[in-house]
Amino acid sequence: MKKTIITTAVLTTLMLSAIGNIAKADSIDANAFGKCKQEGTVASYCKDPSKFHKKWAKEVLHGGQSNKDRYLENIAVWTGKSINTVSIKPKLLNFEGVNEKDSMKSYKGKGEMGIVIGAPEFAYNGKEFWTVTTDFSGCKNLDYYSDCKQSKGSSRIENRAKGNSVSDGKEKWIHYAIKPVNNVLFPGNNSRRFTIGQCHPGDNGNHMGLTWMLRIRGGQLYFATYFKHQDFNYQKEDGGWGIRNKWIGQDVSWKMTHDKLKDFRPDIKEGMNGVGADGEWTSILIRQINSTDPSKGKFEVYLDGDWTNPVYEYAGATTIKQKKSCYFKFGLYTNGNMTAVDMATTENMTVHMDAMAVANSKEEVLALVAKKDK
Repeated sequence: MKKTIITTAVLTTLMLSAIGNIAKADSIDANAFGKCKQEGTVASYCKDPSKFHKKWAKEVLHGGQSNKDRYLENIAVWTGKSINTVSIKPKLLNFEGVNEKDSMKSYKGKGEMGIVIGAPEFAYNGKEFWTVTTDFSGCKNLDYYSDCKQSKGSSRIENRAKGNSVSDGKEKWIHYAIKPVNNVLFPGNNSRRFTIGQCHPGDNGNHMGLTWMLRIRGGQLYFATYFKHQDFNYQKEDGGWGIRNKWIGQDVSWKMTHDKLKDFRPDIKEGMNGVGADGEWTSILIRQINSTDPSKGKFEVYLDGDWTNPVYEYAGATTIKQKKSCYFKFGLYTNGNMTAVDMATTENMTVHMDAMAVANSKEEVLALVAKKDK
């Protein structure tokens, strides 16, 4: 694991950039969504507030700059490199062991997802690393689904496995390193959610909850599980079995489905833009045994190279008969964008990733990660 000390010059640039964004946001009613709530106000964007944000972000915040140039400029600022020496090779995230494709037409090949070349000191291992940037102004309105209107304003840059990743009774191990870089740490706002990985059931057209999600929320890292059924068996600390009732017929707190793994930066306050490429990497290892049988199902999560002592473990049914299989999705899926205090922070939402692999055993997945380091 590598950590780089950011220079005074780069830090100054980041601060000036943040101040500039705030000034631009204040120069126009960026949070115009509130107008829709005023009595007698009639505006076309009230039916879909993201339409106003798209126009404002393009014309005011980004000043007409192309996405390709903006993503490269961001990387240059965060790494302290010249745009002539650092580059982004557009490419779908490549998890060894998974055959992937674009998710919901989110990938455009402009540098929103790709390999960063020319800044090896910032990589988790090897000489390169991956970047993923999501903008609320890029949210998708598709014929069958609208991210823009979903969950108080959603947007994503994701890929997904072409087939089922984990079927009933199967075991998988997932490893990747992640780094929050910009506009993803907001300790004062639990409504803003940043999902960086999940196993999504097919559901046959009937969404019944996600199998698991790895998510940044309120500036903390969570392992979230969604089992939308009444009687959920789980193993208690004393070794016996208990029943956990979730979702059906209940109005439950989100904390009942989210187990905290780590605080990223307790010193980061609401509204700050982020920590830049100098932030620390978090390496994550997930064990998943997908099973409707409470005596066989299992989740384990390990962090930061300690592959012996899980920071989270669960034994019990990990799925239900209506959704026995699930497929992996990786990238950056954001929710609650319209709850932002400063709408400028719903742009350039960025995480970096590295050392990505999926295998059938711990030994196999760690061998894949070690091989990529050479």
